[in-house]
Amino acid sequence: MHDGSGLLLYAAHQYFDAENSGRYARRFDASSLDVGVTRIRPFAEWLAARNAYGILTEFGVPDDDPRWLTVLERFLIAIQADDRLVGCVYWAGGAWWGTYPLSIEPRGGQDRPQMSVLSAFGSAR
Repeated sequence: MHDGSGLLLYAAHQYFDAENSGRYARRFDASSLDVGVTRIRPFAEWLAARNAYGILTEFGVPDDDPRWLTVLERFLIAIQADDRLVGCVYWAGGAWWGTYPLSIEPRGGQDRPQMSVLSAFGSAR
C-alpha cells in the first residue's frame, strides 16, 4: 500500500515481559535492560523498508522493580531517536485501574514511579 499523503501511521503494541504479553506474571524477568529497544527494532526496520511511519499505541511497565523503569527509559530514548516512530501512548491510566501495577494513575496524591521516566520525555514531537 502506498500512502501518497504521508499521513498514515502504522500502530504497534509492545511489552517487555518474558511472554511479551504485558501481564508481567513474574518479578523482573527481562532478558536485558535493553529489551524494549531490541523488541521495537523489527517494527522500526519494517517501517524503514516501506518508507512508512509508525506509533507505539500501547506499552507499559509495572511499578514493583526499578529495573523496569530503566527498560522504559531506554525504550523511550529509542523511540525519540527514530524519525519513523512519531510517538507513543502509555498503557494505562485512570482511576478505575485501582492497584494495577502498570497504571500511572496517582495513588494517595503521589505520582506512580513510571511518571518520573515518562515526564522526562514530555511530548515527544
